[in-house]
Amino acid sequence: MPSAPAWPEAKVERLRALVKAGKSAGEMAEELETTRCAVLGKLDRLGILLGGAKRRHATPRKHLRSPPPRNSVCVAKRPPVFQPTPPRRFSREAAVDTTQQPA
Repeated sequence: MPSAPAWPEAKVERLRALVKAGKSAGEMAEELETTRCAVLGKLDRLGILLGGAKRRHATPRKHLRSPPPRNSVCVAKRPPVFQPTPPRRFSREAAVDTTQQPA
């Protein structure tokens, strides 16, 4: 992959002056004869923010997420597993009632 052309020091100093003058990224790009994305990328690499914005700290996303709800609709629930009961064993002794006297 070919590397991007380096920014000459004079161009970087002009960029810093345009930021101090309060120019937008588009206006800086026109004056420096480059693209807005190139200006924004260079400002980011230099650590310069536009419009007096404060730089956010890089926070891992896992700290920003809340745990999923317990009864979430998006979680597919498994159907209950059917486990057949073992067949009952039949014994003749249990089937014959010996407590009654024959008539």
